[in-house]
Amino acid sequence: MALEFDPAWSPDGTQIAFSSDRDGNGLADIYVVEADSSGEARLTLDSDLLGRGEPAWSRDGSKIAYSALDGLHVMNRDGSNDYWVPNTNAQGDDHAPAWAPDGRQIAFVNLLNSEEDIFVITPAGSSRQNLTQHRAQQYGGPVWEP
Repeated sequence: MALEFDPAWSPDGTQIAFSSDRDGNGLADIYVVEADSSGEARLTLDSDLLGRGEPAWSRDGSKIAYSALDGLHVMNRDGSNDYWVPNTNAQGDDHAPAWAPDGRQIAFVNLLNSEEDIFVITPAGSSRQNLTQHRAQQYGGPVWEP
């Protein structure tokens, strides 16, 4: 039985991105489907998302950030130009990405030794900054004020 999780509506409401292990190889991938459930497309190929994925649309809908074993990734909405965001997963587990309204930063949670902090980083991987600096359990991901 396939697991499907982490649904995220595109900003224009036309698509839903989600994670699934439906191909049966034990690895999860990111998919998108039209809101009317037509036109499903697999965007990643045999990724190791460790049960996460957590796709997050940029405000303009052109990009999707997601969590993988090696840190955060960003790709175009059609799955092209998928790249690892440098300086993520340097220490601990970076997950739960959330795009800033202007698209210039991605907030995320870093899990290290069972404790979490919220960080921000640019999509290019520069200016990683710890916002919370108190190592506690966050129970969820960051959310930007609109």
